Amino acid sequence: MATTRRSEVIEHLVEYDGIAKLGHVLGCNDNVVNCCILEGFSNILETGMMAADGSFEKYSTLIEESGALDKIEKLQECENEVIPGLESHIQRLTLFLASIQECKPHN
Repeated sequence: MATTRRSEVIEHLVEYDGIAKLGHVLGCNDNVVNCCILEGFSNILETGMMAADGSFEKYSTLIEESGALDKIEKLQECENEVIPGLESHIQRLTLFLASIQECKPHN
């Protein structure tokens, strides 16, 4: 579901706590699964960026709350041989999440 960029599908995924579930599975020993999850997170954020209703902030907060950021850092530090594409997905998602941090108000 998360590999699509259709807003109604993404919203359905969010409604049923799919982001938290994806965050839970991220970091498993299957790099294909990790790639799919990272691609899904990227697609979720891209879909949120295209929406005019504040979905980007909502989705990014849910991804952050899922614990995915820590798992992404661990995947970056991993010295195991990774399948092609995993590193590019990590870099892409890291850039998205960095832009989120820049946009958040500093208290």
